[in-house]
This record gives sequence, structure tokens and C-alpha cells, in this order.
Amino acid sequence: MFEYVQGGFIFFSSLVIFATLLKFMVEHAKSKVDKIPFKPTKVLLFASLFMVAFTLHDGYNIKETIRENTKYFNAYESLECLSGFTSYFVSKKSGWIIIGDSFSKNDILARADRCALINEEKR
Repeated sequence: MFEYVQGGFIFFSSLVIFATLLKFMVEHAKSKVDKIPFKPTKVLLFASLFMVAFTLHDGYNIKETIRENTKYFNAYESLECLSGFTSYFVSKKSGWIIIGDSFSKNDILARADRCALINEEKR
């Protein structure tokens, strides 16, 4: 499921989790010496858990969007897909095919999670 999550978000989440664990180890070592009652690590731990939960939720939503758009595509519906700064009208009728989680035609590859169902009138 993590292939549907942005790489930068995973990096940032990993960095926060690493910093939290490092902070926890330092505070644990200090608490043995100083007996510090206040531990801000709980806030960082909560933030890390929130980021992990958000990452999983975001990945699940992207996966569901891909499933829905693939279903529409197989039902011969038209989709409008964004690839970079360009918008493409994607449908089986116009010769597009599914490759993995993307739609392809000639040299164009449009990700299925960046598509939306459109009306025939708009096209």
C-alpha cells in the first residue's frame, strides 16, 4: 500500500519517527541520572503515530480512487486525467489501455489516481 503514498511524505514521517526515538533514548538516559519528571517525548510519539496513521489512510484513499477510476474506464466511461501540467481525456473508445495503476496511449502515461469522471458534454 505504501507505493501509493508520496515519497517525500514517507521520508518526512521516517525522519520524525527517528527523531522521536532518538529523543526518547536521550531522555531515558537523562532520567536515570537526573530523575526528570517531565517528558516531552509523549508529544513527539503522538505526532509520529498520527503521521503513520495519516500515511496509511492516505495510501488507502489513493488505492480506492485507482480502483474506482479503473472501474469507470472498464465501463467505457470518459475520465479527465492530469499528467504534469497537461490534461488528457482518457477512455477505451479513444485507444487508451491500462498499465499497472496508470492509463497509457502511445508515449503518454497518466496515473489513475489523478483522474476524475467527466460528462460526455464536457468533452
